[in-house]
Amino acid sequence: MSTRRFLMASITMAAALTAVHAAHAALDKTSGGLAGRIFAVDAEVTMSLDPAFPAGTTFQNCYFFNEDGSWFDPLFPDFGIAVPGGWIQHTELPRISYTATVAASDDTFGLTLIQNGTVGPPRGTAMQKIRAYTTVWIGALPVVEVLSNGRSVAECPYF
Repeated sequence: MSTRRFLMASITMAAALTAVHAAHAALDKTSGGLAGRIFAVDAEVTMSLDPAFPAGTTFQNCYFFNEDGSWFDPLFPDFGIAVPGGWIQHTELPRISYTATVAASDDTFGLTLIQNGTVGPPRGTAMQKIRAYTTVWIGALPVVEVLSNGRSVAECPYF
């Protein structure tokens, strides 16, 4: 390998490592992962067997990723009687992926919520962005599917 090619390869590798380190540092400073984060989202029902929430229905919501590993959606199974669940973070960089689950009590017909999502790193002055796919089940039957897009916030602006 010529000296010039070696020098260019070294510079490219150093730049790539610097970019990865900067992205990791930005993520650590703004999120430290998902623990303690709140996301405000705009949600849309994409599939529904429930006539109360037909496909195309839109609403605003928040998701709470608590530091103790609990997860909270104020609207599940219904506003005012929400049930906390848990969340697991699968990856860290460059996008965080996670799964949140909530099993509601027996008096809600065995409802279960499973949400899979990704959180992108902040860019410039922008907040972290979330994209989440949520399915609500009754037993083994998916009854509602929701797509949510939003951003990290200091507190939920909706409730």
